[in-house]
Amino acid sequence: MPRATKPKIWCPNCEKITVCPTISLSNINHKPSQRWYFESQEDIKFFKRARLCEECNNDFITVEVSAQLLTELAILRKRTTEIFTDFDKLVKKSKSVKNSTNRTLAKIQEIVEQINKISNVWEEDWVEDMIKFDV
Repeated sequence: MPRATKPKIWCPNCEKITVCPTISLSNINHKPSQRWYFESQEDIKFFKRARLCEECNNDFITVEVSAQLLTELAILRKRTTEIFTDFDKLVKKSKSVKNSTNRTLAKIQEIVEQINKISNVWEEDWVEDMIKFDV
């Protein structure tokens, strides 16, 4: 019978593929059950394994999920990125609109001030005319 080989997987500490055999979850102070699911998402079932990297001696947990779930996760991640990209574009556009609106409001304020000046001059002239008329 052929001898079982130790699995080589990605070690998050070494950041490379190394030999990382399975160890007991209880060795890393984790609940010893391997079968898990989320109460809020009962259709997401997964299998946990504790691993020990023989290169750096780091222990970590891996999770086995269905390929369909992993594909769904990748699609959702891509769509979420697109949503945030679109959101960022909208925020930039709204800032541009806000700046444009602020410039327009400043221009309107200038015009109103000019109108008020003209109006005050007109009122002063009108009052002077009234006084002249009354005299």
